[in-house]
Amino acid sequence: MYQSYRCTVLNWERKLGRSWTVRIVDLVEGSPNDVYNYVSRDWFPGCFANRTMDGSHAGQHSADLVRLPLLFEHGGVWMDVGNMLHTHLDGLFWEPLTAPDSPYEMGVWTISGQIRKQWGCFGNYMLAARKGCVFIKNWHNCYKELWKGRTNTDGFHKLPLVQDIGLAEGIADWDFPDKVRKMSGYVAHILIADRTRNLFDTSTGWNGREFFENKVFMVEGIYNGSLGALRTNLDGHKQVELFTTPLDETVHHNSADRLQALGDLIKEEGFRDVDHRPGTFGEMYRYGMVYWELACEEECLAP
Repeated sequence: MYQSYRCTVLNWERKLGRSWTVRIVDLVEGSPNDVYNYVSRDWFPGCFANRTMDGSHAGQHSADLVRLPLLFEHGGVWMDVGNMLHTHLDGLFWEPLTAPDSPYEMGVWTISGQIRKQWGCFGNYMLAARKGCVFIKNWHNCYKELWKGRTNTDGFHKLPLVQDIGLAEGIADWDFPDKVRKMSGYVAHILIADRTRNLFDTSTGWNGREFFENKVFMVEGIYNGSLGALRTNLDGHKQVELFTTPLDETVHHNSADRLQALGDLIKEEGFRDVDHRPGTFGEMYRYGMVYWELACEEECLAP
């Protein structure tokens, strides 16, 4: 695991304490955290079960196929290892989901306009759900359908299930017209989530909009989770400059000469400790994540 992610996971443990169990799942036979110790192989398409998935983002798409079965079978919170946790999970999602007489079965990080331009789109990188949440099962089964006879996401944007909801126009770029098609394959899991949210299935009686309006605890996720990335125009080099600002001297930053995501940079030699380097803002930021608490409570967005 990269240094940045290891630091993030250790801070989860420190912040959550003994009230939560953190598991980093894998696909290593014999490992106590092997996915198949928690869910059966029936949940997965052939390319996952047979380990034949390919493509440049096979790891991310494998995680897309894993997160929902785990939530349906066990309940809890899924977080990608890149999530720097500022708020205790109890206050963020779990207390609203488990309070007596609570109507909520699922908690989401709403990022309207970031993937699709319509309101209500939410991220898959941080999800909470009660055990047996039907939205989670329907979402996964629909996404699994995309993988029939496939080993990668090439051409996902042409499939009827994706065409039905539309492409990821929130990621469209006039300078790169093919980007929206390629990215629609990459974020197909989120597109299918939005399809599930808007779906009314007369054969089963599933009403996604009714479920979402009444049983989903929605936390505003742009201001609370993505603002730093957006204010630096998604420029990983600029974020590195900010994280590595020394706390004991004046520094004049230069503009970055190319756009590269922070999540990519922390995997490169010379950058792997940039978000927690001693004596920098990054170290202080990591400290604050564990020992500081937000002064406000999370509120559910009105549907």
